[in-house]
Amino acid sequence: MAKSKAEDALTTEELIATLRNTSLPTVVVEGLDDMIVYRAIEQRLSHLNVSILPTGGRSKLLDIYKRKGEIHTNSALVFIADKDLWIQTGVPSELIGPNIIWTDGYSIENDAIRDGELTNLLKAGEKEKFNAELMEFLHWYALAVSRHLEDPSVPICRHPNHILDSPDKHELTKCAEGEQYPAALYTQISSDPNRIVRGKSLLLLLVRNLSYKGREPKHNDKALLEVATMKPGPLLRETLIKATLPGFFVREA
Repeated sequence: MAKSKAEDALTTEELIATLRNTSLPTVVVEGLDDMIVYRAIEQRLSHLNVSILPTGGRSKLLDIYKRKGEIHTNSALVFIADKDLWIQTGVPSELIGPNIIWTDGYSIENDAIRDGELTNLLKAGEKEKFNAELMEFLHWYALAVSRHLEDPSVPICRHPNHILDSPDKHELTKCAEGEQYPAALYTQISSDPNRIVRGKSLLLLLVRNLSYKGREPKHNDKALLEVATMKPGPLLRETLIKATLPGFFVREA
């Protein structure tokens, strides 16, 4: 069953202890923000009596995965992780294995957005505005990603509103002295943004265009994710299929 917010603050050691003591097959996921999607997966795996355990973040999940050999239990254990910026560089080989499922897109939100075809909720004028704002946001995002790949302390998770509505937006996309704008990266990201762009940012940009003053009905991010997971499309179905393959729920020796 889904865990509470208090359990989201558990340390890696406490989470490992929890997994050692469980008698249920368990799917380990990242955070509570994703639980709208994973709760739907949990319901569809109810015949296996599967429990979903959010760890409170990607780094914790990967720490636990690397230490899965310490989890001495007869219960099956599976991990589902977001690719994040590894969608640009590739998942490290040591993190590819039979007990870990990686999202197809940047994150589980990307897979849900694409499965639910959520951009189809936009009316004609809204879609034109959304696409224009997306390209404007990507002008900043590609530069931020390029810098982040060089220096992980550079943030890429700014709210789209902070970029699009900023009076200093020109400064936000201004290259430093000696820096070249990553035009090839921009082209690559803009060729498939629903898959490649950070999912939470993409979802917030979509909400911006589906919840403005005077629009009826208005949509929020949680409701959109719920709609997308009611009838899983090919990407979420693939995750379900992988999680229920014969022998998948077997702990590695």
